[in-house]
Formats: sequence, C-alpha cells, structure tokens
Amino acid sequence: MNKEKQKYLADLKVLPLNWSEVFEEDGLKCLVRRTDMGHVNGYVKVPVDLPYKERSSFGEFAEENFSVHGGVTFTGSLEMLGQEGYWVGFDTAHCYDWTPQWNEGEYKSVDYVKGEIKTLASQIKKHFNGGVLFE
Repeated sequence: MNKEKQKYLADLKVLPLNWSEVFEEDGLKCLVRRTDMGHVNGYVKVPVDLPYKERSSFGEFAEENFSVHGGVTFTGSLEMLGQEGYWVGFDTAHCYDWTPQWNEGEYKSVDYVKGEIKTLASQIKKHFNGGVLFE
C-alpha cells in the first residue's frame, strides 16, 4: 500500500464518506465534505444575500479573484446538504491530487482542506467588508 493511500485511509476516520462538518471561520459559516468518491471539498457561505440575477456574475468574479487549491470550482446552493444561502467552494480531485480513483499525486486531507477554507473565508470576508457585492 502506498503512502498516499495510507494517509487517505487514516483520514477516513476523521471524516467518513458522504459526511460533512459545518464550522465557523473568521465569522463565516464553512463546510468541509468528503464525497462518495473519497475526495474532500471545502465551502464558505457568502455573508450577504446575493440577488438571484447577480449570482452568475459573482460566480465568475469568485473564479477569477479568489485563490484556493485548484481554484474556485463551485458557486451556488448547498440545499442538497441541508444548507441555505449561496456558497463558494473548491475540490481536491484535480489531476495532481491523489484520490481513490487516481493513484497519482498527493492526497489532500481534511486538515489541509480546512486550511484552504480558512484562506478562502479570509478572502471572502475581506471582499464583503462594508457590504460591497463585487467590484
């Protein structure tokens, strides 16, 4: 068994398949989720209620302006996970990431993803400081 798979199996004890953990970072609601495919995703809730007509523009803005592992790969609702509001997120299933399906690269743990969530939350909070939607 390779080292990355060992890290993954140990990390499954921290957050099992299809489980999520909600927490607060820098005053913002955050969520870390292990998918059914085994990789871990991170999300931060946008601290304002974005009007529906502004969501696609904000999604483009987030992809271009927020720096996180692999880039922003998700903007939208997490209602399927029982969460309200508009969220910005990223995943750890890129060609350079180890996953159970792709045995190359480096495995990104729950702790790693929480660190990236902290970085993303800081960027989002800085951007929305003062209630500005986007520039």
